[in-house]
Amino acid sequence: MASDKSDPIFAAYDDSSLSESTELVELAVAALAHEDPSTLMTRSGDIVLVSDVVAQYGLREPDGSVPTNYRSLKVLLRLAKYRLARLVPGFILIPKPLFAWFITKR
Repeated sequence: MASDKSDPIFAAYDDSSLSESTELVELAVAALAHEDPSTLMTRSGDIVLVSDVVAQYGLREPDGSVPTNYRSLKVLLRLAKYRLARLVPGFILIPKPLFAWFITKR
């Protein structure tokens, strides 16, 4: 079944401020490639989000902006079009196990 871009569920994902640049992804992969093998092995079998690597290493977009963390409760509320998102601070993150469970159950 083809997805229809006029569907309201896709409207929230048209916000380009929520996307990551390819340069940022390259920086995150390079940061992971330079980790110690033992540190890298602790990530084995886990879902590794670019936003988590970016936060760990303090990376930024090429224009200097801080990228969106998709585990942020504020971002998730904003994507779901809840007005409550304006009141929630951006540093509140969904725990990794809960986030991983949610994205694998969809």
